[in-house]
Amino acid sequence: MKRHLTQLARSSRASYLRLENRPMVVVLAAAGATVSVVLALASNAGWPQVVRQLQAGHAWAWLAVCLVGELLAYGGYVLTVRAVARVDDGNAVGLRASIAEVVAGFGVFAATRTSGGFAADYWAFCEAGANRREAVRRVLALSFLEYSVLSVSALVASALLFFGLDLLPTHLRGDLAARRSVSYGRVETMGRAHWQPRPTDLRAVA
Repeated sequence: MKRHLTQLARSSRASYLRLENRPMVVVLAAAGATVSVVLALASNAGWPQVVRQLQAGHAWAWLAVCLVGELLAYGGYVLTVRAVARVDDGNAVGLRASIAEVVAGFGVFAATRTSGGFAADYWAFCEAGANRREAVRRVLALSFLEYSVLSVSALVASALLFFGLDLLPTHLRGDLAARRSVSYGRVETMGRAHWQPRPTDLRAVA
């Protein structure tokens, strides 16, 4: 039994390494899954509704605001990497190395590796002169800072959605409410269609 488990572990690791060395497979699989989900959601919402929303007037200036916010986020992450590297008299990470690490951590490298951006962080700290133990500690510290901010932001966004403070346009909120009502009606109709009363149920009601 132990030998079979060992062989299974070795074969699983070999498959994992083969997949890691074929990033294009991961990219294509992720892209296919994304497109499939988008098509499924659009089909469920109704294609006329989707086309009408696409043709409606939108404030495209928000895309520029998003771009500025993205650049600010990248800049903040670069500064955070450098600050974490200098904690406890650690070796400083150069500006160019920090930018390369951030771009790799949020780019294709993170999308095609199971280790994600953590491997890029580890590489940056090691390149700066940290040993394995110190690099792992700094990666964990950096991840804690990152996800503490993300988790609080997600909590605030969820609270705004729950209490209806999401700044969603009134007409779009009405469309979503109508769509939700139609969905509930479909579920109720399907339930009635599949439920056939039995004589004992009728006598119990009487």
